[in-house]
Amino acid sequence: MKMKFNALCKVVVLGGGLCLAAGSGLVGSQVWAQASGKAAAKAEAHEGWQVDVDLKDVFKQAKKEGKDVVVNFSGSDWCPPCIKLDETILSQKAFQDRVKDNFVLVNLDYPRQKQQSPEVKAHNDAAARKYGITGYPTLLIFDSEGHQYGKTGYKPVSPEVYAKELNAMHDVRVQKDALLAEASKLSGVERAKKIDEAVEKIGLENAVTMMSAEIAEIESLDPNDEAGLKSKYAEIVQGIKLNEGMESVLMSAQMGDVKGAIKKLDALVAKVKPTKPDVLQQISLVKAQLLMSTGEGDAALAEVQKAIDAAPGSPLSRQLESSLPQIKAEVAQMKEQAASGANAAE
Repeated sequence: MKMKFNALCKVVVLGGGLCLAAGSGLVGSQVWAQASGKAAAKAEAHEGWQVDVDLKDVFKQAKKEGKDVVVNFSGSDWCPPCIKLDETILSQKAFQDRVKDNFVLVNLDYPRQKQQSPEVKAHNDAAARKYGITGYPTLLIFDSEGHQYGKTGYKPVSPEVYAKELNAMHDVRVQKDALLAEASKLSGVERAKKIDEAVEKIGLENAVTMMSAEIAEIESLDPNDEAGLKSKYAEIVQGIKLNEGMESVLMSAQMGDVKGAIKKLDALVAKVKPTKPDVLQQISLVKAQLLMSTGEGDAALAEVQKAIDAAPGSPLSRQLESSLPQIKAEVAQMKEQAASGANAAE
C-alpha cells in the first residue's frame, strides 16, 4: 500500500559523516566530496567480515560462539564516509584483532552500481527496514539473541580507538546481563531496583530495546511507588506499549487492511491514553496518512489539525501549518479524481 500525503514527508537532517538512503543524495561537508579509486577498491575487500549474509544465520553462529554481533550497513560504491570508514578502520588488522573475540562482524551492502542477487537484495532490504536504517554508514551492535544495544557510525579516530569503543559497549552489555541474573533471584521492590540498575548501566535508549519486558514489569513490582520507580518509568512503559501496538497497526496497513489499522490505532490510544504532546502529534499524523490512503481526506485534515493543536508553536506544528495549503490541495485533487471516477462509472 502506497501512502499519500506528500506534504507530510519526514524531514531528516544529517551531519557530515552520513549518507542518506539511496535516492536521497548525499549530505555532508566537502570532506566527502570525492572518494578515491583506492578507497573504493578497499571498500570491496572485507576480510574478517561476513558480507551480505542473512542475519538469522549470523545470530545462530554468534550464539554458538558466545559472541555479540556488529552489523555495518554500508554503501560501498556511492557513499564516501562508508568507504572512508572501511579504508581507515574496519578493514584494518589493528581493529579486527581487537574485536574478533567479542564480535561476529557483518557487512550489509547497499550499492547503486554493483549487482546483487535478488536473494541478497531481499534480506538486506528487510534488515534495513527492520532496524530503521536511513543513513549510511550505520553500525548496530547486537547480543546473540538479536537485541540491539549499541549504535555508531563513521568517526575520525584510529582503528584502536574504534575497537575500544565497541568493546566497551560489549562489556557494559555483559554487566547488564549479570545484573538481570541477580534480579531473577529477587522479587518485589528489590527486583525493581536491580532492573533499574541494569537500565542505568546500558542507558535508557538501549534498555527500551533490550529490556522492554523487564521495564514493563517495574509497574507491578513497585505498585505503590515505594522506590519511586513506578513514576520514574511510567512514561517509558507507556511508550513501550505504544510502540508494540503501533507495530501491529503498521503491519495491518502494510498488509492492505487500512481500515483495520485505523481501528487498531483508535483502540490503542483508548487503552494507553497518551498525554505527551509530541506523542499525540505522531499518532495524529499516522492516522492522517491512513485516512488519506482510504480517500477520507476531510478526516485526514482534521487529524493534521489535531497534531497542530497538540503542541501549538512547536517546530512540527509550524511545519504542518506551512504545509496545510499543499495538504488541502492534495485533498481537493483526490476528491476531484474520485468524482471523475464516479461520473465515468455512470
